[in-house]
Amino acid sequence: MLLEVARNDSGGLASAVRTALVHTFKNPIIFGLLAGVAFSLSGLSLPGWIHRTTQIVGAATPPVALFAMGEALVAARLAHLGEISMLAAIKLIVMPLIVIGMLQLFPNVDPKWAVSAVILAALSTAVLDYIVATEYRDSVQEASGLVLLTTILSAVTLPVFVIWSLHMWPLS
Repeated sequence: MLLEVARNDSGGLASAVRTALVHTFKNPIIFGLLAGVAFSLSGLSLPGWIHRTTQIVGAATPPVALFAMGEALVAARLAHLGEISMLAAIKLIVMPLIVIGMLQLFPNVDPKWAVSAVILAALSTAVLDYIVATEYRDSVQEASGLVLLTTILSAVTLPVFVIWSLHMWPLS
């Protein structure tokens, strides 16, 4: 929603919000999410052929997004490596540390939720960030580089935060 408001350059806040709402709900990601929730709540079931088709398309989507991201990386040749490295450090180190610090404020938190929160904070940047950057035609090369770099580096940082969080909040 904020990206849509920022992108709108017509006059007036009301016009910007209206345009942002229209564009937000026309977004295939948002539309698909809302349609799926509505259908699920309706109690209806999909015919078998539609269910199989959506499973095939759903299974193909992440690899296609990765190919598209790879194409952007080839074109970019990892431009802005210093900026991307700083963002990767923030994502993979600072964010999990902030979550750990915040969890210290809640000493009675269930260990499974604490460990889950740390793991979520320590995960690499999602391919969805690249897709959104592509949709808004802004920082596409940086987004693809960040996804690549955080994916590679998280092979080291994620196990560290998993072990540390399990030490702090044992699940037994």
